[in-house]
Amino acid sequence: MQPDYFKPHIQSGIALFNLGKKTEADPFLKRANELLPTAPGHALLGQIAEERGQTDEALQHYQVASASNSDIGKEATARVVHLDLPRNPAKYIQAGVQADNAANLCAVVQNSTATPVGRVQVHVVKCDVKTGQAVSQSAPLIIKGGVAPGKRNQVAVGTRVATHKKRSYIKVVVEAAEVSPIAVTGVSVSKFNRV
Repeated sequence: MQPDYFKPHIQSGIALFNLGKKTEADPFLKRANELLPTAPGHALLGQIAEERGQTDEALQHYQVASASNSDIGKEATARVVHLDLPRNPAKYIQAGVQADNAANLCAVVQNSTATPVGRVQVHVVKCDVKTGQAVSQSAPLIIKGGVAPGKRNQVAVGTRVATHKKRSYIKVVVEAAEVSPIAVTGVSVSKFNRV
């Protein structure tokens, strides 16, 4: 009676998705999102795209769904991190240098996500004091033990720098990181039964 009303479309898409008929669910979910974008619609379309290997499309859907202040939004945010962190680790992990009382340098990283991160690899870049241009770089350094959500971890650089001014010309670059395997979950479709 009302073909431009989103609810029958989203509910049909959710029902088909829950039955494992994801190909059939896809057009219903897309039509529902055309009429009224919802976190469940985008999250399910993200999961369908991810399963097809369409990572960029999956990220777009998950990013829209992650704006929701709900369990679905939190799960979509975790999926964004899972897909994007290996490609763009510096977007999620902040890095810098810190010295102890004896002026020994450590590369320090902080995980700004809600997801445990493992195998963080960094390198230390020394810049020219006058030009700020990179003049040397360390071999890759691995942060052992990973980094818990919202926490820090570090690795010794093996260099001493006496003054704070000289430390300001040393940068830490995050090269790689991976999501800890236990942190990855699928989007729970049972949460989409009510819209």
